[in-house]
Amino acid sequence: MTISQTNARNQIDAYIRELLAYSEEQLDRLPHNQALRTWLEQECHSYAEDDLLPEYRRITCQHQGLFANQAGQPCRLEFIRPSALAARDRCHVQYMSLRDPLCRYLEVTQVVREPWPEQFVQRYCNELIPGLVCLQAWQILDTPPVSRMLAGLLEHLRKLLLSAGDEYFVAFNNFLCELGSHYPQLKPLWESRPANQLSSQVYC
Repeated sequence: MTISQTNARNQIDAYIRELLAYSEEQLDRLPHNQALRTWLEQECHSYAEDDLLPEYRRITCQHQGLFANQAGQPCRLEFIRPSALAARDRCHVQYMSLRDPLCRYLEVTQVVREPWPEQFVQRYCNELIPGLVCLQAWQILDTPPVSRMLAGLLEHLRKLLLSAGDEYFVAFNNFLCELGSHYPQLKPLWESRPANQLSSQVYC
């Protein structure tokens, strides 16, 4: 990892931690905002299997498999083209669902891997790469997950505060402006505009 990449990762880590701390402060001002409370609890403690994941926690991923030759001797890792799967199966693995606490992903510096369903490996073991047999397969993310999640997370939090009233949205926007000035490498994220705008909103 280069010095620039390390600095960017450290900025994202610090930015996220301050963002979560700010969200906790908002609960004192919005004690009846159950949506904000639930969101914060899930981000800090994890999403259960039956919880509906926000879109920013479903990330388009790549696929990799361990393949053997016809004699059964393992040979190498290879990337797998999603088009090798039938459409009905592709939809189950094209996104990686990230359910762990948000801060866990701040510590990730290597490739993130999630195994394919075993039935998929069995179903496609002889069809993914001609002449090779797939022994195992994974979904993979080769960039830090939080860097892929942050813009969507900010938009989601904006909407939660927007539902509480324009006053809280403007306060949040001001907070992002101040916070963003401390983390110049993240400037494109805190300058991004929400999908829903009120005429009284002022941006930095």
